Amino acid sequence: MLTVRIPAPRTILNVNFAAYSQVKVGFAGTGLTPSDYWNNYTAPWQQFAGLSDLITADGTPTTVGLTVQNGAGHWGMDHPDLMYNCYCYSQDNGDVILTVTNLPSGTYDFYLYGHGGAANANTVFQLLLGGADRGSRSTGTNADWALTNWVEGAQYVVYRNVSATNGGAPVTIKAHPGLSGYAQLNGMQIALVNRLPVGPVSGPTIGGNAFGKLSMQFPWKDPSRAYWIQASTNLLDWMTVGSSIADGDGTVSYTDPDSDKRPTRFYRVMPQ
Repeated sequence: MLTVRIPAPRTILNVNFAAYSQVKVGFAGTGLTPSDYWNNYTAPWQQFAGLSDLITADGTPTTVGLTVQNGAGHWGMDHPDLMYNCYCYSQDNGDVILTVTNLPSGTYDFYLYGHGGAANANTVFQLLLGGADRGSRSTGTNADWALTNWVEGAQYVVYRNVSATNGGAPVTIKAHPGLSGYAQLNGMQIALVNRLPVGPVSGPTIGGNAFGKLSMQFPWKDPSRAYWIQASTNLLDWMTVGSSIADGDGTVSYTDPDSDKRPTRFYRVMPQ
């Protein structure tokens, strides 16, 4: 039996609100590296604006879009983190509404940062997807807002395992006013937990060639993409044994030159 597991590369989208020229770089509540890229949303006095083609933390462009409604106010506070020391706010004491579009099908964690420079300047978040309400969550209402380390429930909230399964269905995030009467929005991180596969469309094919070597084909729907082929004898320790580029139909093919030397071997395919 051949089990094929194709883990998705870690993907994070970061947005820094009202950053102007002081845009954050690196980690927040989650992250990849100290040089993580953050998209800069700065649109003072604009009641409706947005960003298109957001860039991931590792610098990869996407088609994901973001609109911001009623976030025309921009302000700052004293905090050592660049993302957290600035924010959009609702000038009319209403909600700031974010809409994320073209998010690829998958499961995501949403990290939402919302606080001003006082204990009562919290924000109450609400996340909706496809008509489903994931409930309300509030940032802190005490001195924890000023912590220099990231604490969930103090400077930010997290909605975990949000499944976007409709190929780009919009995600709506509402930032409701907290105790101060204003909604503040400092930053957002959208972290991919598990990408829903677009394939395989059928099971892998296993065979042999004239020299007794194991040959395999993995039907996938990603033509011309490069993949690593990895092998293991215990499903715990993996090593890269080769590479392959999917053909025009998306099929990944590989022949293991060492397969006749090993009685048991497991394989997996990983995108490069």
